[in-house]
Amino acid sequence: STGDLPATTKLDLVIYNSITTRSRLNRTIAGEQLGSALFSTTATALSANQTTTTLSLPINEQWPAREGGTVLTQSGIYPVLIEATAPNGSRLASIVTHLLRLPSETTPTTPISLAATVVIDAPLEVSPDGSPRLSDTQLARAGEQFRILGGS
Repeated sequence: STGDLPATTKLDLVIYNSITTRSRLNRTIAGEQLGSALFSTTATALSANQTTTTLSLPINEQWPAREGGTVLTQSGIYPVLIEATAPNGSRLASIVTHLLRLPSETTPTTPISLAATVVIDAPLEVSPDGSPRLSDTQLARAGEQFRILGGS
């Protein structure tokens, strides 16, 4: 919603080059290390009677780009900054989100690193101090799952 922003606010949308590591993804989620701008839209001004605004970004997979849009030929995770600025140029608010450009089905890709989640298929018991209490069987099963995930 744009309801809390002054009517003279301008909204800018910037796409940055794709990211390739989990640590960089974490940094961009925090609004840091966005990298080099790949494309930006012209500022969209709010009007006095708007409480919401739609920002459009036409994206093609190949050239030529559609009017007001860009081309993303490479698959990847692209940080997108949406920034609200006052007429004097001061930043009022901003948010970073991500655009996922999926590869074509025939394109070989290297996946980004992920964390593993291990399912423990029994109710978790808790000690009086709040720490988990697992039976020897549960610990052995969890250890086996981690061993399989670790490839040892």
